[in-house]
Amino acid sequence: MVAPVAGAATTTLTDAHGHSVEFVSSAPPQTPEQQFADVLFGLVHGAEMDALTVHLNVTEQEHRDACGDAAGCYSHGLNPGTLYVRAFDVNEIGDPIPYTPQEMPRGLIAHEYGHHVSAHRVNDGPLEGGGLANGTKRWASYVGVCPGVRAGALAVDYPSWPGEGFAEAYRSLHFPENLNFWFMHPQYKPDQRALDLIREDVVNPYSGPTRVKAKGKFKARGKGKQRKRLETPLDGELTASLKTKGSLRAKLAVLVDGKRVAKGKGRKQELTYEVCGARQIEFEVKRKRGKGRYTVKAARP
Repeated sequence: MVAPVAGAATTTLTDAHGHSVEFVSSAPPQTPEQQFADVLFGLVHGAEMDALTVHLNVTEQEHRDACGDAAGCYSHGLNPGTLYVRAFDVNEIGDPIPYTPQEMPRGLIAHEYGHHVSAHRVNDGPLEGGGLANGTKRWASYVGVCPGVRAGALAVDYPSWPGEGFAEAYRSLHFPENLNFWFMHPQYKPDQRALDLIREDVVNPYSGPTRVKAKGKFKARGKGKQRKRLETPLDGELTASLKTKGSLRAKLAVLVDGKRVAKGKGRKQELTYEVCGARQIEFEVKRKRGKGRYTVKAARP
């Protein structure tokens, strides 16, 4: 990606909710900034919009330097939060012409803004790069990004890359006709539930783990194991620890489908488990000796 041209002019436009976008142009763009802003303001968005810069390339070379052969692109590296797009179309002989309001590349803008959304959402999924690489938390958990990546079915090429799948699904949230020309991995093609979760990820972003507790007790005689069920609607890191009272000494483990997948260590029986597709787990508390009450404290994604 390229840096904005020295001496470029900037214009800031604001929507009805007070969210603003900065536009950068090295010369007066052939299509007014307001037309691009109208498309952006019409997308489902939140406060992340305030961190967006739209670089309107005004020459073909500027556009190629930024995006190569792509019609538009998004940068979260060299120039964080920058959406590059041409301020013009070209006619049959290659001459630049302004976009009319009806000809604005709305789908392209929505796709690239989808990258901006996911770049500003928390999701430490199976791929490095947070939300930008993995997509947003609820969406990624629902479509099975983590188990798909682990199985080698996803993140092997452009159509199967989670971040691109999310951006295209975000585009479909606004332009349903896009579903008739779906070219990404079929696992990413959104149903209504996926679209609803994308909307929720935008307007009510995932902010971090939820803390939960499970309690029980062992008598002097009786069963030596107890299990506590926990719903895990989202993928991500789960942590837990065990606290006992009285003479009770016990071990802690996590089970998925009856199989032990993580076990506690140390005096506090602390453990970490990466939830990856399992929508329910069990805590198993196994008595070693004694009696008394116990509490399992956990933080789930």
